[in-house]
Amino acid sequence: MNNNAIPDIDVRGEIKNNLDINILVEAGAGSGKTTSMINRMVSLIVSGKCSVENIAAITFTRKAAQELKERFQNSLERCFYEQENPEKKEILKEALKNMERCFIGTIHSFCASLLRERPVEASVDPDFAELDDITDMLLHKQAWQQYLLDVRLNFPEKLARLNGCGLKPSDLEDIYYRITQYPDVEIVYNEIQKPDLAPAYEKLKVFLEKAKRYIPKTEPEKGYDNLQSKIMTGLRRLRYYDMDNETNRLNMLEMFENDQKVTLNRWLCGKEITKEINEEINYLSQTEIRPVLKHWKEYCHCIAVSFLKPAAEYYEAIKTKQSGLNFQDLLLKTVNMLKNYPEVRSYFKNKYRCLLVDEFQDTDPIQAELMFFLTGQDVYEKQWHKLVPAPGSLFVVGDPKQSIYRFRRADINIYNHVKRLFLQTDGKVLELTANFRSINNLGKWFNKTFKNLLPHEADSYQAAFSPVNTIKDETEGTNSGVKVLSIPADFAKKQEIVEKDADNIARIIRNSVDGKGIKLARTPEEKETGILGTPEYRDFLILLRYKDSIEVYAKTLKKYGIPVKISGGSYLSDIEELKEFTILLKLLNDPENQILLVAVLRGIFFGISDRAIAEYKLSGGIFKIYAEIPNSLQEDTKALFETAFGKLSIYHKWSRDYHPVTAFEKIAADIGL
Repeated sequence: MNNNAIPDIDVRGEIKNNLDINILVEAGAGSGKTTSMINRMVSLIVSGKCSVENIAAITFTRKAAQELKERFQNSLERCFYEQENPEKKEILKEALKNMERCFIGTIHSFCASLLRERPVEASVDPDFAELDDITDMLLHKQAWQQYLLDVRLNFPEKLARLNGCGLKPSDLEDIYYRITQYPDVEIVYNEIQKPDLAPAYEKLKVFLEKAKRYIPKTEPEKGYDNLQSKIMTGLRRLRYYDMDNETNRLNMLEMFENDQKVTLNRWLCGKEITKEINEEINYLSQTEIRPVLKHWKEYCHCIAVSFLKPAAEYYEAIKTKQSGLNFQDLLLKTVNMLKNYPEVRSYFKNKYRCLLVDEFQDTDPIQAELMFFLTGQDVYEKQWHKLVPAPGSLFVVGDPKQSIYRFRRADINIYNHVKRLFLQTDGKVLELTANFRSINNLGKWFNKTFKNLLPHEADSYQAAFSPVNTIKDETEGTNSGVKVLSIPADFAKKQEIVEKDADNIARIIRNSVDGKGIKLARTPEEKETGILGTPEYRDFLILLRYKDSIEVYAKTLKKYGIPVKISGGSYLSDIEELKEFTILLKLLNDPENQILLVAVLRGIFFGISDRAIAEYKLSGGIFKIYAEIPNSLQEDTKALFETAFGKLSIYHKWSRDYHPVTAFEKIAADIGL
């Protein structure tokens, strides 16, 4: 493959050599965007514009960071050996010697490093702990349980108000998690007067009594229609339920909240009266039921939020006490520090003169703020979208077609806004269109198919269609293109279809690897290393729309002797026992962690109830593996904790005495996995 065959060779040259301008690169899968990013990083070093310690490269995952680090070092080494200019060779030598001073990592690890460097201005403990997702989840649960215990003991009226709305604390737990994930968002609510359900309820009662005479006592051949069924349910409730109870009245009204439809030939009255009945209930719904239910929901919203806000404060207090920062805290505190302290912003702006960001399509508003605060020329400007990045200080790569919408606040609108800012501030938006990964037959199919599926102009929800320019030719005698594996019509049930599909795929892979199936085109580099047209296991990738069938495919592949690696939210991560076992192992590695201990005690292996845990706490019990059990506990509760702590003490000893794999196997076997 020569450079003349690459349609965007000039763009790649500009990315590598135009170092005095800010660039946003839109690059699809297989376009060599990481290579282009590395080429720019090397050019920054060779040109003398930056030392390695002045570069910060932000990636989406730790794995991507490690790969980028290795490839960057390899490129520096290759450039060093090929460089003939003595001065540039010395620059490269110095860069290689100080490679560890170049920041290459995730946005969260980058924020953590900034906070640790300036903890006073950030108002954080210099020794703060970074909370991963599991630890943060456990902290959430601990705060929630402590808050509920406090409410039950000291503020029972809060539970009474909640119950008056027909709500239980368990109904609000997911909302509590959502509120704590967005500490920077103010939850708006107003004090609402409690609505009177009686007028709407009484009118509904009158309607039900009137309508019942027109409903046949014997069910029609095709069944009662939807309105008839609801009327009969309502009449039964009037007869058997305590309708002075507000919750029962509320449930009754909710049955008729939406417009109803009737089937004319299933009513005893004529069509005109049936239509009048239909119009009457819909009018009642529009004028009485919906307004009072809307008022009721606003009232309940006020009650729910006033119940949840202290719970969120509990979580923040526990987190602060333990000097813990979750991923969102790292971002928010870093942005606030840069926004409010011009001197700090100036310091980091001079330290990191070149910021390179990969996978920018998955960014969120806070990350965009961080990016512009670090590169903006005016260190006193507090509105990030008004900042103009210093020339050559910002390089961003993204593919809007790959945006994971709403992933950790990811927002395609932010991407489009940043794109406009680049153009408005003398930056450039470039596009890498070449695809080095796919062969031409696939490229033709992609373009033909997606041209009609994607919009021609980008909008708030979807990126515009962009053709794939493949540059790899097919090789004679090899297979390429898109084929369909059809499942015979006699396989009707989902499980049967999945099993048949898995078997078909496994057979194809098995035969191909054995030299009896498809042949693949190989690159010159692959041929040089001895890789021939016969497929290898690593050549195959199976993508499934839903992950609930992954286990079937994995087992089928193993049945045919095909090694398989599962990634991307595999079914293993959804197995409750393995989730709990992971928490147990974390506890054994950190036995002083009370959050982990409570989670393990409440989990499936020991199953100690919240009531028993509260009793243990109120009896003066300490949440440590080797703690003494209070004698004042009831015998059955005491026995639960003695068993659990005894087991955990043994497991902790095993984790210290044996090789990790041996300890892992012994614990798993003893606990019943």
